[in-house]
Amino acid sequence: MTALVLIPLVVIATLKFDSSGFALVMMPVLVISSWEFSG
Repeated sequence: MTALVLIPLVVIATLKFDSSGFALVMMPVLVISSWEFSG
């Protein structure tokens, strides 16, 4: 799954669940995914 797909999903999920803990868990995932996607 690419960062282009992950980012919107994480944003929607964060808004839906409104959980700071969930956001903290997904932040490293986003960073890693974005880094892998960029090269």
